[in-house]
Amino acid sequence: ERSHPSNHHRIDRVNMGNALFAKVKLEGRPVIVIIGAGYAGTQAALSLDKEFNVILITRTDYFLHNVGTPRAVVHPELTESYLLPYDKMLKNGQVIQAQVEAITTEGIKVRGSDEFIKGYKYLIIATGTSYAFPFKCIPASRKEVPQLYQAVAEKIKSAKNIVVVGGGSTGLETCAEIAEEYPA
Repeated sequence: ERSHPSNHHRIDRVNMGNALFAKVKLEGRPVIVIIGAGYAGTQAALSLDKEFNVILITRTDYFLHNVGTPRAVVHPELTESYLLPYDKMLKNGQVIQAQVEAITTEGIKVRGSDEFIKGYKYLIIATGTSYAFPFKCIPASRKEVPQLYQAVAEKIKSAKNIVVVGGGSTGLETCAEIAEEYPA
């Protein structure tokens, strides 16, 4: 029989690879690993945190409330209010900042580690969607983001013409924010 990650469950800690262990706070409760900390991943983590040992894996140290990003392109001073740190989000679980490279029968492989994450009972994959900047952010560190929005706002302010490609809700909202800030 092939070994499955849930067969390696230990009550006190979860092997996170290279001597990094996630502490299990709710004794006797299963460990749930959630990959992805966008809207779905964070909601799942918050919902499960009271009853399970949740490990939320995300490549960033912040949650981007991307609904506000069209406004941030003309009001970069608001950027900080759209960047929510993960450090106090979970009461029992924890957030691990890592880039997942693979999910196999051995466990979860993250960049920079030769070992696999093992010891979990359940796995939720909530990797979400992808958009180009400025509607989604690439930097892993929250500290890098405000200056990116500042640079976009300066380009918009100095532009003679602006073309927005896409007429969906994000494109229309971005057009409305620009038009309101810089009326013709």
